[in-house]
Amino acid sequence: MPFVIAVRARCVGLATGAWRLGCAAWFLAVVERGLRKDPVPRVAARIGVRVADGVDGEVRAQMPHDVWRATIAARRVARGRGLRGRCLRESLVVGALCRTRDPVLRIGVRRAPGGELLAHAWIELDGVTYDVESSSYSALEPVAS
Repeated sequence: MPFVIAVRARCVGLATGAWRLGCAAWFLAVVERGLRKDPVPRVAARIGVRVADGVDGEVRAQMPHDVWRATIAARRVARGRGLRGRCLRESLVVGALCRTRDPVLRIGVRRAPGGELLAHAWIELDGVTYDVESSSYSALEPVAS
């Protein structure tokens, strides 16, 4: 996919809000299309995000400004499409936008008080997650294939 790599190279590290939103929208389209036909690890690898394979990183509430801007852009773009269960898509987009920070996708589960099984996805950047909600989920371990 040479086109994906070329666009990704141009999008990472852009300073202006309009470009960041445009790149977030583009990555969301790539993620959405990929999730319809490919497994999550393949979609993540396509945009430069690793899938977790070990222990959880540290949780911090205060995020760096560039991570905050990427998170806001991903949320705005995903919210505008009216998607349900946006955490996986938003995490992959944030990981693509913050690719220089060694993004790792984590997926976890927990039981709600009513017994319902809930799932959540979040991104770790340089071994740190800025999603405080992630601490209430048990991260899934990869299954050997």
